[in-house]
Amino acid sequence: MTVQLPTKIKLNHSYITVKLIESGVALDMGDQQGSYSSRTNTIYLDKEQLEGAAGVDLILHELAHCIAYQYNFEKNINEEHVVNSMATGYTEILKRNPLLLKWINQELGKK
Repeated sequence: MTVQLPTKIKLNHSYITVKLIESGVALDMGDQQGSYSSRTNTIYLDKEQLEGAAGVDLILHELAHCIAYQYNFEKNINEEHVVNSMATGYTEILKRNPLLLKWINQELGKK
């Protein structure tokens, strides 16, 4: 059974919306494969870039932007704060989102 990337990902007290967009739209947005809007708490992903390890890297990259925003990296930029916040943020995401974890395992198992 194929697991689909979830459209909602819980981080701390909020849900992040995941929207897949056409490649042409992603290119028009600034030649990006993905982006995060803190205003709407939404991740936009080029739907053609979500296969295998590269797709996992893309979603983790955008989730890192979410973690950075929620843990106020702009106000506190020292290595220990960043590393602790990223570890805590990813632990939160993986613990609260079992479908995301299944999708990651599925995609990392592809050759």
